[in-house]
Amino acid sequence: MLFVEPATQEIEQQCVEQGGHDRVHADQARIIGDEIGRPVHWVETSPENAHQRMLAMGWPQETADGVLAAQAAMMTKPAPPTSTVHDVTGIAARAFRQWVADHADKFRRQPR
Repeated sequence: MLFVEPATQEIEQQCVEQGGHDRVHADQARIIGDEIGRPVHWVETSPENAHQRMLAMGWPQETADGVLAAQAAMMTKPAPPTSTVHDVTGIAARAFRQWVADHADKFRRQPR
């Protein structure tokens, strides 16, 4: 996933996460917690539950299946970094920790 500002959201759907370091979800949650000063934990739901929720939100069956397969693979082995962010934007990708630090206030907000 490419983390982008709203004005460039179309890029988000086309790119994988960039940055200097691969991270699995639990590591990403820990980094978010480190940056906002409170624990954040990754809680995995069953693939069946996630699949049903995706379908309920209107996702096509094949998209839900593909996303879940990719997510399962990334739990133990993240996708390798690519040059997509630089290729698309002309700007070097930020490491995940830097992106979180830049957006820490958004993570600190209370859910609605």
